Amino acid sequence: MHSVLLEMSGKDRRDPTRITPYKPKEISQFEDEVDYYPLGAMLAAVAGVMMKSKLWCCVSLVLGVASIATIKKSSTDVKQIFLTMMFTLFAMFSAYVNPALVGDSQ
Repeated sequence: MHSVLLEMSGKDRRDPTRITPYKPKEISQFEDEVDYYPLGAMLAAVAGVMMKSKLWCCVSLVLGVASIATIKKSSTDVKQIFLTMMFTLFAMFSAYVNPALVGDSQ
């Protein structure tokens, strides 16, 4: 349709003075986006371990899986993700293992 209008008018109607070159946004080295899922998973796992709360442990598990599912960069530290998931699993283990039941098995 545009080419038909161009042929009919005989000239290009675009204004060459309004054309500006694309300039990408400059991002400094320290302006990386913060990934809040691993931080939330660690905080929920700490709350779960300290309070022996199954709810907080389940929240930490969900946030840990979400952090793995939404990895944004390939430069994300694999050790951080591994430690987050291991601490989350430790919190789940500590919440579901009841020492009173283990000691009463006489």
